[in-house]
Amino acid sequence: DQRVCLRFRVKNGIKCSEAFKMLKKAFDDDTMSHPRVYEWF
Repeated sequence: DQRVCLRFRVKNGIKCSEAFKMLKKAFDDDTMSHPRVYEWF
């Protein structure tokens, strides 16, 4: 689940833009939208 991945990255001090790139690499076309990632971040 992408939310779990985001929480992990936030707790490890990874910036939102970097977290989005990692999600994009892992989930490709199924990645949540960039604005949604910022919303959750």
